[in-house]
Amino acid sequence: PCPPYAGQDPSITGVLRSLSFFIGSAAAFLFLYDSAHNFYRSFYVHHFTSVALTLFISTIAVQPQTCLVRRIGLSVAAFAAVSMLANALLLLPPLWRGYEGPSLSIFRDWSSAKREVEVLAHECGADLNRGRIIVDDLTQDAVLTRSVVFPVTYLSLQASITRISIPDVLQRLSPNYAILQCRNFELIKIQPQGTRGDLCCFNFNGHGN
Repeated sequence: PCPPYAGQDPSITGVLRSLSFFIGSAAAFLFLYDSAHNFYRSFYVHHFTSVALTLFISTIAVQPQTCLVRRIGLSVAAFAAVSMLANALLLLPPLWRGYEGPSLSIFRDWSSAKREVEVLAHECGADLNRGRIIVDDLTQDAVLTRSVVFPVTYLSLQASITRISIPDVLQRLSPNYAILQCRNFELIKIQPQGTRGDLCCFNFNGHGN
């Protein structure tokens, strides 16, 4: 059994709790204030929230650290084991079969996708070397070395945040071409001019020019 905890200097306890409050408040404010970027800042929010919680928990009268660390370690190990088992049973089988959600399967043939993009660009009269191409997760790899590319998800997000219509965004960006998965043309509200498999294209300079 662990011996009882002797306690902590009240002044140190107050400082630690104040630090945990200010750190936690800053992370919470950013999380609520800039909700549009929470996904990209989750590593920051999670890290400082963990720091704040750790500081606060350290002020609670508990048994000596050796006993506490041992118990926390066993709890973390148990949760990790359950999480790994759940991933293996629930997530691995559909991913192995090639499941694709909003993003792409990890087994995507990128060489084949690049060839499809190049053939479709030719059919659409698109000179990829001119750049300024709207792309998505599938097509960006094929044109990533070109001068300027516009990820369609960011284009749509920009329009949503700034409350600018999609046509206005396109007018400001002045893209030359859009080469996307056909389903993603709904994001830019344009009817594609060319189709190849599940890829579609649009030539803003005039089809065939």
